[in-house]
Amino acid sequence: MNTLRILRGTDISIYVDDILLCFVISFVAKESQEVYRIEEFLSDTAVDTVTMRKTYEMTITALTHLDDSVFDKEKFTLSVRDHNMVYEYINCRLKSKKRDADSHKPIVDVYTIVATDMRTTEG
Repeated sequence: MNTLRILRGTDISIYVDDILLCFVISFVAKESQEVYRIEEFLSDTAVDTVTMRKTYEMTITALTHLDDSVFDKEKFTLSVRDHNMVYEYINCRLKSKKRDADSHKPIVDVYTIVATDMRTTEG
């Protein structure tokens, strides 16, 4: 599993279909794979594995001022851009939204987004 973690927010911009997201506090993207095990007859060990499907799960934590209507679409593209690279998550959909209200911290919304494809380009 690969994880993209952004360390400094001043280095990146996050877009949903070319709409800049403001008030984002953190962003984490995880890649996971479904694999098919190829085994020999009457053997317990796998000879090889074949990647069947990759999925990507992103978690965006933002202040409640974020206009979350950009996530209302059935499918959208989420782009993470820094000075050198552009990470595009394609065929995204909003999986869940959770509001976190702690008396000692600002109220934030946590969005979980899943995507079926990812493309990386130099930008």
